[in-house]
Amino acid sequence: MIFSRGKLAVGFTLLFVVHTYFLHAQDDDTYRIKGNQEIYEALPKAAQYRYEAFQSGTVSFYNGKTSSGKLNYNILLDDVQFVDRTRDTLSLANPETIKQVRIGDDTFYYDVEHGYVEVIEEYPGVKLAMHQEFIPRNRENTGAFDQSTETSAVRNYTALTTSGRMHTLEAKGDLLISQKATYL
Repeated sequence: MIFSRGKLAVGFTLLFVVHTYFLHAQDDDTYRIKGNQEIYEALPKAAQYRYEAFQSGTVSFYNGKTSSGKLNYNILLDDVQFVDRTRDTLSLANPETIKQVRIGDDTFYYDVEHGYVEVIEEYPGVKLAMHQEFIPRNRENTGAFDQSTETSAVRNYTALTTSGRMHTLEAKGDLLISQKATYL
């Protein structure tokens, strides 16, 4: 049976999309978050953001309105952020009202299931997008002499209930996280 080039191209495109629907990329660097550290303090800024610096961009809304400013994608928070007139860094609110975000030459869409996704390749009727996130790799417990250990015989408790009141306890041990990219 002979197929036309158009049908063959559509067939290969669909095959590519189906096979890569949840293709995961190799993980990048692993970061250690100490038990007493905030995650945003432990991660280098270059790892938290898609771009080294905020760039000119445009936000297009479903109601037809647009807004421009200095934008960056915060991977850690899965938010598009902007710098306001007072030089504060703020996140875009109500992402479900956003049609698309352009930062420099890159395009982002908000997906209800995955959050913000960046378009990597675009073909008629098909887009390949990437979602970046940080995932926990391992929780290391604190053992003897306050040293991190992967030993499972160490138990840590994060809360204690006494007299009907719950008290939060200080986290002990380190958390290892890695950046992961998922292609959709």
